[in-house]
Amino acid sequence: MAYVSINFSRSLRSAFVFLDNVEARSLDARFQFRGPVPPGEEIVIVAVDQKTIDRLGWPFPRAHYGRMLQTLSADGARVVGFDMAFPFPDRSSGADVLSKLEEEYRQSHGSRSQDAFLERLRLLREETDSDAQFAKAIEEAGNVVLGHLFFYQRAGIEHLPPEQIEEYYEVLAFEAYPQWRKLEVSENASGNQYPFYLESPVAVAVEPNLPVFAYAAESYGAFNFEADNDGTFRRAPLIFSYSDPNLPEIEEEFYPSLAVQIARLYLGAGPQETVLWFAPNGPEKIEMGEKEIHPDVSGKALINFAGPSQTYPHYSFADVADGLTPQGAFRDKTVLVGATAMGIGDMRPTPFEKQGYPGVEIHANVVDNILNDKFLRRGLSEEITDLGVLLFCGLVMGLLFVLVRPLISTLLYGLAAAGLLTFVYYHFAVNGRWLSLVLPAGTLSLNYLGVISYRLLFEEKEKRKVRGAFSQYVAPGFIRQILKDPGNLKLGGEEAELTVMFSDIRGFTSISEKLTPPELVELLNNYLTEMTEIVFSNRGTLDKYIGDALMAFWGRPFLDLHDHAARACQVALQMGSKLREMNSVWVNQGKPPLRIGIGLNTGPVMVGNMGSRRRFNYTVMGDHVNLSSRVEGLNKEYGTQIILTKYTHDSVAGQFVTRPLDLIRVKGKNKPVTIYELLGPASEQSRYQPLLGEFQQGMDAYRAGKWEAALGTFEDLAARHPSDGPTQVFLKRCKNFLKEAPEDVWDGVYTMTTK
Repeated sequence: MAYVSINFSRSLRSAFVFLDNVEARSLDARFQFRGPVPPGEEIVIVAVDQKTIDRLGWPFPRAHYGRMLQTLSADGARVVGFDMAFPFPDRSSGADVLSKLEEEYRQSHGSRSQDAFLERLRLLREETDSDAQFAKAIEEAGNVVLGHLFFYQRAGIEHLPPEQIEEYYEVLAFEAYPQWRKLEVSENASGNQYPFYLESPVAVAVEPNLPVFAYAAESYGAFNFEADNDGTFRRAPLIFSYSDPNLPEIEEEFYPSLAVQIARLYLGAGPQETVLWFAPNGPEKIEMGEKEIHPDVSGKALINFAGPSQTYPHYSFADVADGLTPQGAFRDKTVLVGATAMGIGDMRPTPFEKQGYPGVEIHANVVDNILNDKFLRRGLSEEITDLGVLLFCGLVMGLLFVLVRPLISTLLYGLAAAGLLTFVYYHFAVNGRWLSLVLPAGTLSLNYLGVISYRLLFEEKEKRKVRGAFSQYVAPGFIRQILKDPGNLKLGGEEAELTVMFSDIRGFTSISEKLTPPELVELLNNYLTEMTEIVFSNRGTLDKYIGDALMAFWGRPFLDLHDHAARACQVALQMGSKLREMNSVWVNQGKPPLRIGIGLNTGPVMVGNMGSRRRFNYTVMGDHVNLSSRVEGLNKEYGTQIILTKYTHDSVAGQFVTRPLDLIRVKGKNKPVTIYELLGPASEQSRYQPLLGEFQQGMDAYRAGKWEAALGTFEDLAARHPSDGPTQVFLKRCKNFLKEAPEDVWDGVYTMTTK
């Protein structure tokens, strides 16, 4: 369990680090999108650039630093800060050599103070002592801030003698924050007895400047920087805690950064006006006269970079040392001196440039931020704002995504994402606030994707259930059409030529009396299931079940179904064949067999969603629908199974074996219509030819009113085909007409008196 807990903690920590890194990269993107902004006019940089190295060499004598300071002082620079330390004597100076020569001369010639040679050696030593010249220039300028480096481990600085560090501390101690104070706490707290606390490691060593420079300089500050987790420098340490464990006399104190000391001198804030304020959780603010800086609990502040390198004015060190810069270029300016030449420059990755950004220019940005109140803000106010934005992206937008349609959700997501980017960027560019982007944007995106995924996965499952349920009584083609275009699910229709089928079970009432209700339901369900599958397999549309009857049509919603009449005929034949198979099984089970009648008609009908606005059905309406229903009922009259109208017959001519049955006038219609019996596919023509030929002879005599000739033909036919229903019908009619002729003039049309 402990192992699992440790691994979980590591994973959680890694996840937070990853989010922090991504958020930091989003801040970099904001800088790059914003681009450069006008820098503070009070800051310039004197750069030890490639031009300086080419002209003066490297390392060059420190006397050049002195000449550079003299130029700055003469031009009226207010503060000069060095982004470099001077812990060792100038190795390019000849003063040491001359000192040794003087000592050897004295040992060999004795101590003669009036010796002209010794005087000459002394003068030469003074002329070549570049450290002394530089120290003199520092002292005369009276506005120089030197830099030093704090170490958090003693590794790498063991070579520095403790006495040199201790001597430097004697000077450095006077440059700590002169006043530490605690803020007033609430009345419920026990006074203000909380410790002075900095959430940052304590430095254990310092790389000292030479005493000759330390005593000459006006002030000192640390130029340490610490990169974020991804290696980019975004924060400026303003407060350092230092205590050397090897020197007990050096107590822990808080020290300012180089940029803070430069800004303090520029503002003219003395010890009495400089205060480091602490709250219970750490530093609260740095007060320098009227200027206030608000670092975080680790003593750092977020740098608001003005732009890429060269944003601040740069002057070559060599030009300044030689007095070649424009007059007034440094008047009342804060001048930062540092190396920018490739190979010796202190290059750091920053939001604007991941390589090649001089460290001295980072200090310039920090000084600019202090003097002009430009630090980015990331505190309690920003965290509360982040929480509000996160709740909006998580709860409000999540609820909206659930309530509205997917298209509206997508539009809302786009608007919310654009609004979030605009909101975050506006507060960054205009108000200097770093608000979180990654977590709210991730929450918004996960909300959107989660809802969409739910709809794709779960709602699609519901669609399948609906499709399965409705497919029992609505055409699958229509279901797909509705799912593809829900706009079709509305009242209204169109006129189209379709083929309509009605199918009914003969003698269903008598059959139902022979079966128990469960058996009857099972029998009917099995029958309708098989018949419906045949309809669907031939791209038919099941309109409805009417008790034991079935209604279907072809031609819609499949717009490409031009052979709908042929398909309907094929279905009628397949239904008859399937019923014979089912009857053989039912008879073996002791169940009564079923007989059906099928009527087919083709013609223009209205097809679409019919009904009310609350409930409607995809169906067909029209005179040809009624005719199909009437034709189906004629199967009882003629003893047939499948009857076609002339309209369907003409559409499938030559594709099936048909028998002309009659020219009738159905009940409720005045216009007569020719009906045909559908017997089988065209390939079975030879099987039915003997019956069809003799039946046609009888029909010709029948239509001509030759009742005796027709009667003889039908009697001969009935003797050979006693089960042929149409033969029996016309045999009976001929006998009736011989007894009683038709009332009106015989035109071959038989008027039906029943449906």
